[in-house]
Amino acid sequence: MAKDNTTAGLTAEDIELTPLGEPPKFFSSAFHKDFFPKVLRQAYLRRKKQSLGYQSPFANHNHPEVTILIVLCVVLAVIGLPSLINRHSLSGGIMAVLGLGGFSAMFISSLRSVIGQRYSFNDFSPAIFFFFLMLGITSGLSAGFISESRWLGIYGSILGLIVGYTAGIYAGVGINYLGWIGTYLAYLVFMAMFWMGIMNVILIYGLFFKK
Repeated sequence: MAKDNTTAGLTAEDIELTPLGEPPKFFSSAFHKDFFPKVLRQAYLRRKKQSLGYQSPFANHNHPEVTILIVLCVVLAVIGLPSLINRHSLSGGIMAVLGLGGFSAMFISSLRSVIGQRYSFNDFSPAIFFFFLMLGITSGLSAGFISESRWLGIYGSILGLIVGYTAGIYAGVGINYLGWIGTYLAYLVFMAMFWMGIMNVILIYGLFFKK
C-alpha cells in the first residue's frame, strides 16, 4: 500500500531521513527556494521520528540530574554575585565561585564532547532559526516604539527579519557545536520566543493602534 505524504499513523521505522547533500551557494535562489524548505521539512521529520522512538545524538546527555545541576549553578551565581559585589560577602563569593565554576565546567565538558564532529543542515535546529527571526522583528519594533516612529518600526522589523533570517540559518547548524548543553539552550529559546511574542503584541498595539 502506498504511503501518503503525511506522518499520521507512521512508526519511527517508517520515517526515512534522506541526507540533504551539499547545499547550493547561500546567495542563490536555489538555496532559499528549493534547498532551505527541504531543510525545514527534514527537521520536522527528524523531530517526528524522535517523538516516535528515535533517539537523538543528545539523548544520552539529557538527564534530569544535569538539569538540576544547571539550575543549581545558576541559582548560586544569581544569589552570590550581588552579595559579593554589593556587600563583599565571603559566603556570596563562595556561592558565586561555585555557581560560575560549575557552569563553566559543564560548558567546557559540553564543548569537548563534540570536538572533531562536523555538522551540516541534516542537523539543523528550527527552534534556533525561528528564535532569530522573532528576535529580529522584536528588535525592529522596539526601535520604532522607543523612537515613537511607526516607519522606523516597519523598516526596522523588515531589516531585523532579514538579519534574523540570515543569522538563524547559520545558528541553526552552529548550535550543535555547543554539544549537549545546546539541548538545554533550546528550552530557553522556547521560553524566550513566548515572551517575545507577548512583547510584540504590546509593541504593535503601542505603535499602530494606540491613539
